[in-house]
Amino acid sequence: MTDDSKGKTVSDLIYLLFFKSRAHRVTLITLVLLTLGALLFLRFKNIPDTPTSTNGTVQSPTPGSVSPSNPSTPKPPSSITLSGLVKDDVTNTPIPNLAVYIKGNTCFTDSLGRYTLPLDPACKPGDALTLYTNNTEYGAHESPCILPADYHLDIAIPKDASSRFVIGIIKDARTNEPIPDIEVLAEVEDVNIHVDPVTTDSFGKFKIPISKLQLRNEHDVRLLLKDHNHRYKTPAEPALQNINSFLILALEKQSHPPITLQVNSFTPTKIFIKAGSVTEIEAQGNINLGPFVGTTDPDGKGSGVFNLSLRKYCIASHINHGALMYRLTGDADWQVAGRKAHFISSRDGFLEFQINDNKQADNEGAFDVTVSTAD
Repeated sequence: MTDDSKGKTVSDLIYLLFFKSRAHRVTLITLVLLTLGALLFLRFKNIPDTPTSTNGTVQSPTPGSVSPSNPSTPKPPSSITLSGLVKDDVTNTPIPNLAVYIKGNTCFTDSLGRYTLPLDPACKPGDALTLYTNNTEYGAHESPCILPADYHLDIAIPKDASSRFVIGIIKDARTNEPIPDIEVLAEVEDVNIHVDPVTTDSFGKFKIPISKLQLRNEHDVRLLLKDHNHRYKTPAEPALQNINSFLILALEKQSHPPITLQVNSFTPTKIFIKAGSVTEIEAQGNINLGPFVGTTDPDGKGSGVFNLSLRKYCIASHINHGALMYRLTGDADWQVAGRKAHFISSRDGFLEFQINDNKQADNEGAFDVTVSTAD
């Protein structure tokens, strides 16, 4: 635009404002105000919401800070702990060297009565928990509680003037599941005391009261365990256990005596497998599968002479020819046993064996098979 045209435009505006009719002036002023308003709106809409310092310079967000207009929800911690203080309920003084237990974790209070215990990450504020405590002076106590939002819990417990307690839990050594209905009897060396046996509850927990007068200054006991249901092996010579701790004992499941047999064809057995039991199969020896295949061990052969396929001679085409196989009565499919296999049964049933060969008439020899089961 030239200077002459600019001048003409300005003069036209002046002419419209001052010399034209009132209607023209109102229309022109309205258009100008609308244009200015639109420009101001677009200008401020595009300004980012960035904080400035006192001198007017733009500040960058602090690393790790969260804008109030876009808050983010903090992620739950991958590991959480419960901490607190244990005090005497009369004197309000902290109790040191006190065993504290919750859901499989044990610690001792420090000299100021403080404790810290790891919790299952699934625990959340509002969950019901039980805090167990035990030592010589105060005995054993159970403190039901609700998990606080700040994961801090202080408790107060009374002294037990007359009794001590042996408390603990018995669990499965393989699965860590609690074992109910285990009889527990406490014995103290060189101290003639009579303590009635107790039985673990549905959570595997036991609590045995013992008179302080009978215990004198002893801190160790032997726990004799009995499983009248014959599910678990109990130690013939139990080790000494410290009475001041929360005891966590693990038992192995009872194993049945191994059974040996020979297999060279379909072999049903009287070996009964219970649901959930662990079965181990070991086999050795050789079987001659005929002149064109030769001899094989329990793992079988993948191919014959000249690397020819033997699948059409197999009962189960996905298993090596001549391999040792097993299944439970009623199962349609065979499983490979080979020289060594183990499985956990999903149902009850009797064990069956077979050789993976659909022409067994010319076979010679047998596999020596050993079967071990643990309930």
